Amino acid sequence: MSRKPYRQNHGALQTLGFENTPWYVRVGAFLPPQYSRATEARDKGIASLGLMQAALALRAYQSEHGGYPASLADLRAAGGWAIPDDPFSGKPFIYRRQGAGYLIYSVGPDLQDNGGVDYETARGHQRFGTPASLVPYDLPLRMPR
Repeated sequence: MSRKPYRQNHGALQTLGFENTPWYVRVGAFLPPQYSRATEARDKGIASLGLMQAALALRAYQSEHGGYPASLADLRAAGGWAIPDDPFSGKPFIYRRQGAGYLIYSVGPDLQDNGGVDYETARGHQRFGTPASLVPYDLPLRMPR
């Protein structure tokens, strides 16, 4: 399971059956929260690297064409850039032009598109006492120009 992306393991550990399993499997049942956070942290790192690769490709495109592309498909077609997919969704990162710049983001560990809202902003809009693990947010990269 450690080789699978977070989106495939999310919630899978709780569904494992423990009938007729060795003692070490039952003891390991206490580890899922830590394991889940480890795979989440790994995929956040992978997403950050992918977003940086995309940002470099977008900057090169902007230098060559005088502006940013309308879509990541246009970016790939124009420069042959190999931009990785979002490790959380398994799909391309979400990209949209904003004024003279752009917003590109990963859906993040809640596996939902929250419109590119970062953790700090999302946390500020939650009711007092909401656990941090229940805050819906994305992993955005904004380029204002």
